[in-house]
Amino acid sequence: MSLRRSDDGPVPSSQVRAATPAPSSVTLAPGLGVRSTLSWSTVADPAVGEPADGPCEPTPTTLQVIPPNQVPQLAVPWTAGPVCGQGALTQTAYVR
Repeated sequence: MSLRRSDDGPVPSSQVRAATPAPSSVTLAPGLGVRSTLSWSTVADPAVGEPADGPCEPTPTTLQVIPPNQVPQLAVPWTAGPVCGQGALTQTAYVR
């Protein structure tokens, strides 16, 4: 998972897996889907070098995800604004 700018340049980001719900294998029939919850900070953290009076990181425009055991990336528009905390995105396990 990564965040990208409008010029397709990277935005500092990292994926942090949440402990709950516990991960498990999910097999999907064609046409079905799963969901996952993302959370992130919008509050600057001066302890990691983010400015207290400006944007933490460049505001992303795209979220890219590489599904497990796949090569092509899936890209979706990012409309949630800036991500602070050096771009840490906490993600829960996928559930049906």
